[in-house]
Amino acid sequence: MWVATALTVALAALPLYAGPVARLLHPEGAGPALSAGENAATLRVNIPGMDCAACAVNIQRTLRKVEGVARAEVVFKTKEAVIDYDPARISPEKIVAVIDETGFKAEPLERKQ
Repeated sequence: MWVATALTVALAALPLYAGPVARLLHPEGAGPALSAGENAATLRVNIPGMDCAACAVNIQRTLRKVEGVARAEVVFKTKEAVIDYDPARISPEKIVAVIDETGFKAEPLERKQ
């Protein structure tokens, strides 16, 4: 009975510690080497369906693996992502599609070049 209670409490607290554990397993520096070029552009997107910090880490990790993405920062509290990318290698529509493939709908906010 005690084991079941401990397991239930641990699962109920999962949203509280999932984000820090995910960041521990996948540190900020993990991912492809970043290169800033003169063709850099920034895309901000809103991700309203993101419901936990672990979701933000998963989306960020997925974006960082995409060729043409130089930097991706996904913030759970604001439900937004800021992506620096090379427009010669990837389009904003493709970036939104990559986020959509993670199971969350992305809505572009603004684009800077």
